[in-house]
Amino acid sequence: MRVKSAVHAGAVHLLGCGGTHQGDHIAHLAPMLLSVLSELAKRWK
Repeated sequence: MRVKSAVHAGAVHLLGCGGTHQGDHIAHLAPMLLSVLSELAKRWK
């Protein structure tokens, strides 16, 4: 997964990723789960 652009505004973080292959379409799922779950865990404490 190649991050091509990023925007951060307060608590909102948006990454734009590039890819042209079949695996690129779903390559974001595992990293997204790890990053989202860790941030949610911080908020729920």
